Amino acid sequence: MGIIVTESNQGGGLHGRMTVELKQAFFNEVKEQLIKRDYKDEADTLEYHNLITLSAGTSFGAISTIGMSQIAGQPNPYFTSPREFGNFIDDNAHKIFPHNSNFFKKLFNNPRQILSGIAGTTQYSNKPLRGLIEDVVGKNTHMADITDDVMLTMTRVHPDLDAMFAKSHVARGEGTAWDASDEAARKNWLLSEVVLGSASPTTYLPGVELHNDARENRIVVVDGGQSGWNNPSIPALTEATFIYGKETNEDSNCFIFDNRAHTGYAMPHDIIHLHWGTGDFDEGVSYKDAKKNTLIAMKDVIVSTSMQAVHRFSIRSGQQAVKDYFNFDINIGDVPKDIRPKDAFTLSSKDQMHRLSEAGMHAAAQMHGQIKEAASLVANAYIEKIEYEKSHPGTSYKDYLKADTCEI
Repeated sequence: MGIIVTESNQGGGLHGRMTVELKQAFFNEVKEQLIKRDYKDEADTLEYHNLITLSAGTSFGAISTIGMSQIAGQPNPYFTSPREFGNFIDDNAHKIFPHNSNFFKKLFNNPRQILSGIAGTTQYSNKPLRGLIEDVVGKNTHMADITDDVMLTMTRVHPDLDAMFAKSHVARGEGTAWDASDEAARKNWLLSEVVLGSASPTTYLPGVELHNDARENRIVVVDGGQSGWNNPSIPALTEATFIYGKETNEDSNCFIFDNRAHTGYAMPHDIIHLHWGTGDFDEGVSYKDAKKNTLIAMKDVIVSTSMQAVHRFSIRSGQQAVKDYFNFDINIGDVPKDIRPKDAFTLSSKDQMHRLSEAGMHAAAQMHGQIKEAASLVANAYIEKIEYEKSHPGTSYKDYLKADTCEI
């Protein structure tokens, strides 16, 4: 039995900047734990993605997930630590959500923020965010080019809105008809479009059309948080079971059932799950706003029902495989008023970005005990990975995880 470390990166607009400080505090503590166990060289060269078996993200969390994931052909992830990612957000937030406190400057510099309610357009253009995402992942990178296991959640706009999942390698979890023969090709999306779609809440940013030569139908997506997966913990844990579990028709203590494929999967490993949260937010935006803005942005695509998730998976007792669950969710109400960020998750002023960083560091200090406990367990898991690969040259720890059998 091995150890799997999964994480979920929650959405929340620029409020996600707070979680970067939590992740950096955790990352620092893991390195300290490695040094204490005489793994100083490994601590000095540690990259964040090496600690995580599977990373899931929604919206801001999708950018966090992909930015710290390994892509084929690149020597390192674009960001090797949460701190690097945080600095990137601080430097570019004003491009994504241009901020003008003066009404007339806003009218002349960013008129769509004033006219959105009249003209029916979104408040911001997605061109700056698209460009930044392309800088991080490349313009021609596809999902299959990601060498780490990831899951990104988004909301597909159709006659209905439903949850849609995308990940690298053999794709599962999509709310379309099951077709095993060409499933991988049908899910090999252009990565920049997938990330942009996951990070595009209606009213604020237009929907994104995904392009794939293996499909004839039109696929348009919006923010994953608008279909109930702003916290993608359950999709992450379910996907980990499909990747590292074993197909079985027998009921066991680690059983998850895919009710579309009519197949059961058993998880043979312990799971440590880390959830990086931005606090409690309303469930998406109103149906009125969604309909108004998606109609403008997506032309002939009509939103005809309210937003709700489609539950593809039936989890029986699969949660028993989760040995340790750490919920690092920031409650803004607990942050001192002098550093508390404003409620608006698109506010990108220098003061707001500073407050978001300070709030995250305050939360990390408040959660120090939990962070230290999680870091100790993840450091142990990383050492197990290191020692396994030393003892088995040419075989990765992930190969071992995928080859093991479930102890029923």
